[in-house]
Amino acid sequence: MENPAPGTWSLTDLGKQTFHVNPKEVRRAYDKQRRIRKAERDAKNEMKKLEEIEEQKEDKSISDFLINLESILHQRRRQRPEGSYTAELFAAGPARIAQKLGEESLEVIIAALHESREHQIAEVADLLFHLLILLVELEIPLEEILSELQRRHETRAQ
Repeated sequence: MENPAPGTWSLTDLGKQTFHVNPKEVRRAYDKQRRIRKAERDAKNEMKKLEEIEEQKEDKSISDFLINLESILHQRRRQRPEGSYTAELFAAGPARIAQKLGEESLEVIIAALHESREHQIAEVADLLFHLLILLVELEIPLEEILSELQRRHETRAQ
């Protein structure tokens, strides 16, 4: 059996094989593994933060688009440009807009049951567009609807 160097430990495994280890080297290896695990955790947390930021950007761009569309609808309601379908709906009043919203709702139901995904998307887009027209006509800001949805979500999430 060889003599271990000064300052080393002798360890014997279950197979009766003896290893000589320097405790300082063991400590350095342990510290290195801890640093690697910490770096991996930090990187994972950073990735999670970046993913959340990207989701917020996506959410923001969708809500920005809807708010911009709402603004355009307000402009059409005020200016009533000739030949504008939207201006014609505003001129016809809330009953006609509500009727049109009902028609679009039925078209969404039919598409959901019998049509392709592309057709379903088109019909839902029409429904959403006409809903926004009705909200503008009723002078209900989209922001209030979004706030109500958020309030309901937060209430149920608790």
